[in-house]
Amino acid sequence: MKNDDFQIMNSKIVGRVIFFMLIIMVVTHLIVFVAYSDLNNDDNKKVNKDLMVQQVLHLIQVVLTTPDKDRQSVITAVNVPNISISMTPEPAHSLVFREISLWDILEKITKQDERIHLSVRLQEGQWLNIQAMIVSRSWIIQMFLLSLEVMLALAVLFYFWSINRFTAPVKRFAQAAERLGKDLHSSALIEAGPPVVREAVRAMNTMQDRIRDMVRDRTLMLAAISHDLRTPITRLKLRAQFIEDDILRDKTISDLDEMGAMISEILSLSKEENSAQAQKTKVDLASLLAALCEDLDDVHNAVTYNGPQARLLVMGRSLSLKRAFNNLIENAVKYGHKAAVTLDDADPRYIYVIIEDEGDGIPEDEMEAVFSPFYRGDKSRSRATGGTGLGLAVTKDSINSHLGSIELANREEGGLRVTVKLPRQKG
Repeated sequence: MKNDDFQIMNSKIVGRVIFFMLIIMVVTHLIVFVAYSDLNNDDNKKVNKDLMVQQVLHLIQVVLTTPDKDRQSVITAVNVPNISISMTPEPAHSLVFREISLWDILEKITKQDERIHLSVRLQEGQWLNIQAMIVSRSWIIQMFLLSLEVMLALAVLFYFWSINRFTAPVKRFAQAAERLGKDLHSSALIEAGPPVVREAVRAMNTMQDRIRDMVRDRTLMLAAISHDLRTPITRLKLRAQFIEDDILRDKTISDLDEMGAMISEILSLSKEENSAQAQKTKVDLASLLAALCEDLDDVHNAVTYNGPQARLLVMGRSLSLKRAFNNLIENAVKYGHKAAVTLDDADPRYIYVIIEDEGDGIPEDEMEAVFSPFYRGDKSRSRATGGTGLGLAVTKDSINSHLGSIELANREEGGLRVTVKLPRQKG
């Protein structure tokens, strides 16, 4: 899975969850709005301060008009929300009324805020004690709605945490898979995240180790065979000198030279594989290219360089990068008569190296094939030029191992344009 594909998938998941949570939040807020609107409607309030005061005065009147022998039973039978009433020999509250005056009682208890506390003397040794709470009975509903809001907020946080816990390891997995396609020697992925992701990461790391071992064994085998072939090829060249037919002798020596060149390329490929395991360091690409172009121009007198003088750093292996760009520039000179090298540092994340020539270019259907080992096109990569078909394969492996990319394109004015993209190193 490429990074772009993962970003699309991740965006879809996050978008759906956000949409779902927004719907829940809107519905919840509508419920809260309707509930609070109903609770704040004066016509529908069950208890408020004025009503509480009226109920207290009414209770006092009821008890006063009740015969002495029945007062206790009446008090016991009273069941009014938020009002507690009792009858004791002594006053139970600080606000005491020895003489019953409903106007006086109304004036005093109206000034009290949340609670009404008063004791009224009914007769000697008999006091009526009233305690009332001036709060709406809707506080339970309000607490429920508040709890619902808090639970919703926690649910949103939990969902986003869950998404991040799942998508973050998957994103790292996708990035590791992309790196593996370019650099077999990239570091193993840390096993983290949900169990299914950890299992996939474990399988990914195992696969990487197996592929790396397989490629190493293949490269070592090719290197060993190529090294062993050098001796018999040298003997054959010596024996070819004794061929009396000049034409046959020259053809034989030419074939042996071509075989030697192929063996040298295979050994270079082996060295590239081995160097990929070396530690990467900060490489000044601007200085490397400038020096390389200057050296090659002294040889070919057909290489120009255009780039900034400031340091442009990449993480890589200096020898490997030098070999890769040397192959590209020499190919441009060999098949395109000249090489114009441009270093573009306008992108803050990547550095682009553009190599252009004035040759015949490459057919569109061969753009990818030329990077295959031992591939040589009918025209541009013929045996007459001495190519072995391994140069671009080695170059692409080198660029990929630096987490870069290489692309080919024919120029409108004629010739080939090679674009190499490498991630830049800050600092």
